[in-house]
Amino acid sequence: MSESEHNYDSSSIKVLKGLDAVRIFDIARPRGIREVTRLRGTEGARDVSFMGDLLLVAANQNGLLVYRLGGPQRYELVGEFSGEHPIRWITSSGTQAIASHGSRGLSIIELAQPKLPRLVSTLDLPFGYAAGKTSVDGNLAFVAADRSGFSVVDISEPAQPHVVYSKIRKMRISFP
Repeated sequence: MSESEHNYDSSSIKVLKGLDAVRIFDIARPRGIREVTRLRGTEGARDVSFMGDLLLVAANQNGLLVYRLGGPQRYELVGEFSGEHPIRWITSSGTQAIASHGSRGLSIIELAQPKLPRLVSTLDLPFGYAAGKTSVDGNLAFVAADRSGFSVVDISEPAQPHVVYSKIRKMRISFP
């Protein structure tokens, strides 16, 4: 189960991605934790991430779903993005979402206007390895490469991301 937490002035929410859907919990009072809602359309979601007051949902075959959260009781679907490939993992940097597509690499999606997500660029990883979970530190995206290593991608120019380092583990296959 993947989880993200977001704190508001007087309350907190926890967002959990389970097998059936993304669920939002009010955790403002530890002894009174309660489920607020199950977000429709998030069945099969693979990952969640916060970008300010936006909740980004990597909804696999359903693409990217963008929700605005105003507290535990206030949430609204404000944007959707469907590209050519399923979105399996999601993270963000500034006003951009970095989406991992598994065997189809990465996409950078502009969300300055959350109602109108816009594809900025795509990038395949070296050697045809699948893009996995991604994290961002400054202008660098660290991309897990299908359990076989990782790549570091310079995203300082979002329209032209490029790989600056890759470490791919050589796998030996032996048969008895």
